[in-house]
Amino acid sequence: MRVTRFTLAVSRLISYLCAGSLPNVVETYTSLDSFMNQVSPSPETLSAAREAVDVLQRGGIILYPTDTIWGLGCDATNEEAVDRLSALKGRPTGKPMLMLVDSDMRIPSYVRTVPSMAYQLIDVAVRPLTIIYPGGRNVAPQLLAEDGSIGIRIASDTLCQEICRLLRRPLVSTSANLAGTTSPHNYSEIDHELIKLVDYVVPLRQEEHIDGMPSDIIKLGLNNEVRVIR
Repeated sequence: MRVTRFTLAVSRLISYLCAGSLPNVVETYTSLDSFMNQVSPSPETLSAAREAVDVLQRGGIILYPTDTIWGLGCDATNEEAVDRLSALKGRPTGKPMLMLVDSDMRIPSYVRTVPSMAYQLIDVAVRPLTIIYPGGRNVAPQLLAEDGSIGIRIASDTLCQEICRLLRRPLVSTSANLAGTTSPHNYSEIDHELIKLVDYVVPLRQEEHIDGMPSDIIKLGLNNEVRVIR
């Protein structure tokens, strides 16, 4: 099992090298084991991820199953897409949304100074964990809180990992519901009008009940101050 996981890790590492990401990998990757824990996507998952990325690269909005609930997403670096997503949900301005990345090696690209405690928390997390980091950067400014912080979660779902990997940018993740209504665990619970407004619906897990709970949320300070929010 270890050999298989290591082979997968090396395979993924090579894909990043071929994409010209060697300096980033060498300088910022801190947990090879998280690479090794990733599962190779099925052909159906890979196909859906590619379709989603094509839409995201054009500034579109996708509806997709996550490791917690059904979510809405867009390219976290595209200001117009983030604005459109907030408007689609009826979400108040000034209320940031979190974003997903495929591994902890991505975090330094979007956080000015990553508190060392972050990697320890990521390593011991047994359920989805959103960490709010001080000093976000290189994303749409609407995703930053008033104090400049930003919420990031490492995707544990294979589909979400693959979308982030192919997109090579963070993915906004917000529940697939109108502001003030209940977050959907089933595709059938999603408002039909909301479905009509997105640009792509991932055709996977639509008959499945997603039992995931909302992620834990922890806010970190530059000096490793820890505040448990949820």
